[in-house]
Amino acid sequence: MRIENGVSDQVVYFLVAPGITSDFTVNRSRNGSVFVEMTTPTVVELPGVSPSVGVYRLLLDEDMTMDSGNSTESIVFLVQNDGMTDQLLEHELFDSSFALDTVIPELGVATPASTPTIRTALMLLYMALRNKRDTTAAVDEIHNNAGAVIADAAVSDDTVTFSKAKYVAP
Repeated sequence: MRIENGVSDQVVYFLVAPGITSDFTVNRSRNGSVFVEMTTPTVVELPGVSPSVGVYRLLLDEDMTMDSGNSTESIVFLVQNDGMTDQLLEHELFDSSFALDTVIPELGVATPASTPTIRTALMLLYMALRNKRDTTAAVDEIHNNAGAVIADAAVSDDTVTFSKAKYVAP
């Protein structure tokens, strides 16, 4: 299961043999660290399930924030109780904002791809809006931050129809 970084209200489920009490020890390890015992693990048997089944849920509310700079980390919970097989529950913490906070470099001089990556497409639009843009009667130019033309497109206007060709490398 994937869990957003910093979220501490998610639960995971595990199954134990009939007759096991709810006196569980839960250890956690995030991103390969040594196992540390959870201070107050919340383990609850699911209501309405036959007592012979033994379905429990564990609240994931400790150590759910990743180290700075990471976009994903593994977190493992080891659930133990006398008389039962240890339960190892592995999950992934992820930061959905990580990609949004990544700097995208400006595009170089080139013909824009017909099937660009999202980053390349966004940067071309951004550069066209932010940077200098010259349009004459014959050409529309997109510039980089330094002022160099990275792509241009032929334009024409016969007073009835305005037409712009594909952007290409100058």
